[in-house]
Amino acid sequence: MERRYVTPLIVSLLLMGGSPGYAEEGVIEEIIVTGSYIKRDNFDFLSPTQVIDQDDIVAEATPALGEIMANQTFNFGSDIFANGYARRYQEGNVTTANLRGLGAGATLNLVDGKRISQGNLNNMIPQIAIERIDILKDGASALYGSDAVAGVVNIIPKKRFNGMETSFFRNQDSKGDHGESVIDFIMGSQTDKGHFTFAAEWRRRDELTQQERPEYRFPEAFARSETGNPGSYLVPDRGATGALTGSSTRLPDPGCGLIDGPGGTNEAAIRNNISGQVKYNNQICYFYFGEFFNYVNENRQISTYTDYQYAFTDNLEMSLDFMFSKQNTRGRSSPSNPGGRVDLLPPILGDHPGNPYRAMADRGSGLEPIFAQDGDGDGVPDRDASDVVLLAPDPFTQSAGTVPFNEDVVAADLRLFGKLGNLPTNGRRSDGANTAEHTFDRLNWRIINTWNYRIPDTSWDVAFSASYQRNETDEVRKNASLNAVLLGMEGKLGVNRDEYYNPFSTVAFTCVDRVCSDTGLTYANSDDVINTIDIMSNFNWYTNYYVYDLLATGDLFEIPGGMVAGAVGVSFTDYEEVVNETPAANACDRWINGCAFDYTADRDTQSAFFELAIPVLNGAIGEMEVQLAGRYTRYSDVGSTFDPKIAFRWTPVDMLAVRASYSTAFIAPTLTQMFTPKFSYLQTVDDPLSGDQGTFRTNTLTGNPNLISEEADVYNIGFSFNLLDGDLTLGVDYSRFDFVDRITETNAQNVIDADFAAFEASGRDVTNPADIDNWMACCADLALIRGPSGTLSEILTSYVNAQTMDVTSWDFYGTYNLYTEDYGNVRVDLNATWMEKYEYDLGDGLSGDGVGKQNDTISAVPPTPEWRVTGIVNWFYDNHHVMLRGRWTDEVMLDGLSTGLNALAAAGSYGTLGFIQFCDKPSCYRNVIDDELLIDISYAYQWDNLLGDDRRTRIEIGARNVTDEMPDVQMTLGGMDTFVSDPRGRMIYLRLEQGI
Repeated sequence: MERRYVTPLIVSLLLMGGSPGYAEEGVIEEIIVTGSYIKRDNFDFLSPTQVIDQDDIVAEATPALGEIMANQTFNFGSDIFANGYARRYQEGNVTTANLRGLGAGATLNLVDGKRISQGNLNNMIPQIAIERIDILKDGASALYGSDAVAGVVNIIPKKRFNGMETSFFRNQDSKGDHGESVIDFIMGSQTDKGHFTFAAEWRRRDELTQQERPEYRFPEAFARSETGNPGSYLVPDRGATGALTGSSTRLPDPGCGLIDGPGGTNEAAIRNNISGQVKYNNQICYFYFGEFFNYVNENRQISTYTDYQYAFTDNLEMSLDFMFSKQNTRGRSSPSNPGGRVDLLPPILGDHPGNPYRAMADRGSGLEPIFAQDGDGDGVPDRDASDVVLLAPDPFTQSAGTVPFNEDVVAADLRLFGKLGNLPTNGRRSDGANTAEHTFDRLNWRIINTWNYRIPDTSWDVAFSASYQRNETDEVRKNASLNAVLLGMEGKLGVNRDEYYNPFSTVAFTCVDRVCSDTGLTYANSDDVINTIDIMSNFNWYTNYYVYDLLATGDLFEIPGGMVAGAVGVSFTDYEEVVNETPAANACDRWINGCAFDYTADRDTQSAFFELAIPVLNGAIGEMEVQLAGRYTRYSDVGSTFDPKIAFRWTPVDMLAVRASYSTAFIAPTLTQMFTPKFSYLQTVDDPLSGDQGTFRTNTLTGNPNLISEEADVYNIGFSFNLLDGDLTLGVDYSRFDFVDRITETNAQNVIDADFAAFEASGRDVTNPADIDNWMACCADLALIRGPSGTLSEILTSYVNAQTMDVTSWDFYGTYNLYTEDYGNVRVDLNATWMEKYEYDLGDGLSGDGVGKQNDTISAVPPTPEWRVTGIVNWFYDNHHVMLRGRWTDEVMLDGLSTGLNALAAAGSYGTLGFIQFCDKPSCYRNVIDDELLIDISYAYQWDNLLGDDRRTRIEIGARNVTDEMPDVQMTLGGMDTFVSDPRGRMIYLRLEQGI
């Protein structure tokens, strides 16, 4: 991948005439450089800026612009793969820029210098329509306002394309189980007084299931849950006389583990362990969910870009831009995991027709069936005033007036549907997986009208633009009706309201005296019962965004160093966000995730800004330009702010350039962060108080209207050398981002950990049930909601202004061009980023340095390798082009769920937990994600007139990760951290481009 900072080649391409895609011959355009409103006739960056041109984009060999951004060495933690049950939720098709790992909200996204209201780079503009991408890598709030703390990503579209061109791209992994296809088209034509450009793209991304990478299944990774189907139950204990003792024992369903299913016990196979597996000292029935999840979610997308320009006079020009994109993402997930909400269920009575827990007692010779009184002869055990079953006078002998009976049990862990019995068809895929909570339809469009007026006989231009943007998301979520489940436990479902919902294995087996066989079934769930319980939730979210900008730029006055140029402008925005939840969510009638409520919120902003470009030096000690800028913004809901910036670029000699900048920057809290009333989702947590590890629990998040804006001081200093007549360029940039009031979501795991730390500090013993009961009764954090069994059913979280965050990094770059007469030209590029520190203090004792760590439990800090390096060699010979690239990522220390489990495996104590199996791979004994070197190679050939005059034909073949380097297997959720590692392996691609 080629990266340039100040590159004459880019300027020459922009000014070329005759070739499709560039301006008319002889026209020299003034260009607004990202990071400045002042028009220039060259690229003269005062701030550290990286330019990715169309050749660089093509060389990345991916249809996803988000993945191209994620490959930049200074970008950390962008979501490009799927892992629906990891601590950090990943969908994989919504990828935002994350410069320095400071979060998507810290990077401002622009298209042609104008704000956009959504940051999904994959769903923005056809790649064939992109001229270049400017990445400004220091603070720019003084120019652009909120969100430009870590920098700006500005996508510059083609506006002067002449002719027609189409391309086809196919990307396929060498294992044959995942691929991507793209068809692009662009056309443009000069009109009498303007220009018209249109581009379209159709994209398809196939899913990659976790079964298709079987080496990452258990025992090396987690793909099973203690929340099973069939489940586990608290069964009353009885003494030698058959009387209740007042205690209970957690037991798996008697049918658990009875049959393996078509997939056997192979966790990489579909329908494995269909009746579960008994584990953890015969207390838990595990459910194997790995077959239901993806590493890459299926994606279908179409996007278009249209630009029309019309010159009314020599001084007045109008442009109209329209962008449209529609994206469908289809995920997969396991059947319903309630996230601990089983404590909402009442006891399941013994007279439930599917209850397999025959009442038993031990007189010293093992468990024996016991009998209850049936005084009225109705076949149902008699009960006392406390609803306790009355035992027969001789409970171990059946006689007249007595009946066998089953125990009243309490569900300890249960998912409503699994792999046994009749299953829901609504939202269920042919492979048995559910439609996931990451199945979306997204519709985005933007229209912007700009008027430019050049004031006659002056250097001043005035531009007014008005834009409207709409982003709409429809999400499909698989769920279940909690009310229907409760009615089903009481036998009040079905057409005649007399049918039970059966959660037990008796939907498929026959069980006698707690011993089951697969020779028949006891009580199957009817389709009517299943379809009443099983529901689909359709969540709708949309935004409306209006922006009005007025900008004037031109020369002010001359000083000894040259002409002082300036820009001044005002901006008005109106942003509305609307969330429509389902009636079931509004009524809290959801088995998964509980409640969610509708809301509407809006925000207006008014801004005024200025910029000065001052040439302070132009003489014996070189040239120096100083940039002064400032922006005042007033919000309708979070107050106002003024942010200044000062930057300079000094060239003491032709071979050396020095630049530095300082600015303040801010990020306003989003409407979601402030006003969302209640939203629940599942999150993987460890609960040392109850002993649960790696289990899904319901995290209920609410907004915080008292949030204030994040603020940061941003510093940058850098220099570059231009040697060998420009053939060799070397440079370095130092950046520091010093945050206060960082907005972060309270992390559910951190709430649990803080509560447990307070528990231990109080002197209580986690092995003493009385201490645990006392703690829950008197002192536990009220944000942790537990049921009668002590299982976490809900964790209440919110958004908060954390304390501080201080991030320092260094970027290194170099470019060398070698020209030969006989062997063509060679260009070498090297880019590297060193993260010196990522210090954070989020309050409540949560502080540290995230560099070199996975940061699994710190939601505000992504996995942060200390080093990322990319090197590329390009060889051009006649019409041939060969590219060789290496991408190296430093190792990352595991510090989340994986750490403790790997330590147990290394110590040989894995068996003590029962659910950790032995892993004989070296990675299972290391708390580290190894460093990784990926090698890419490609060859391209171009015909200039193969199918006609001036009709370019180009073919390219290549491979990404040509050595098929795969990440080490880790004892973690999904077997790898997909924020760091790529599960696809070697990707082979073909690209065809044809001028028409």
